[in-house]
Amino acid sequence: MTKHKRTDVSQDMRKRLRENRHGRMTTDQWKDMVTEPVGKLLALMIPMAPVVVLAGSRFLLLGIRRLWFVVLVILVVTIVPLVFRAMRYSRAKVRFATLYAAEDFHTFSFLMFWKKAKFYTENNEEIRFNRRLAPHIPLERDRAYLVYYIEDAGGWVLLSIAPADHPEAEKWKPSERFNTRFAHRREQSS
Repeated sequence: MTKHKRTDVSQDMRKRLRENRHGRMTTDQWKDMVTEPVGKLLALMIPMAPVVVLAGSRFLLLGIRRLWFVVLVILVVTIVPLVFRAMRYSRAKVRFATLYAAEDFHTFSFLMFWKKAKFYTENNEEIRFNRRLAPHIPLERDRAYLVYYIEDAGGWVLLSIAPADHPEAEKWKPSERFNTRFAHRREQSS
């Protein structure tokens, strides 16, 4: 008896695949990449909350003249990195590959959030995705998947994924616009 392969692809994933196949990220993917440091910055600032509350009266002693400077510095420290990230990811090269799952990944495997998604190419070269912007889907070991991803400073970022043997897989493969956009961005980076 052959094993039944799951071929369902969510509507959200379909939307991502339709956009990625033209060589660009969806608006949500772009926002996630750009605003990532804000979440980390806020997480680092949470332990500072008691200090601000306890020292609040001392901040009033600074006076209005100096308080605007503190607010300006905080805004610059948060907004400048966002602007540079926005420019970098607006020009990010979306890449495509047919990859094979290195291990099974079931419905509740997302609870093991520290585990990186592992795939391999036809040449048995292992590819690990450090970040994942795609919704979790069940993966089967050695099954082929259509994968769109980008390169980030920390490694590869998974944008979208679908089984290569899905009935609609042809619609999710790179378009001609993807190839011209990828070639154009390769020339720009050279």
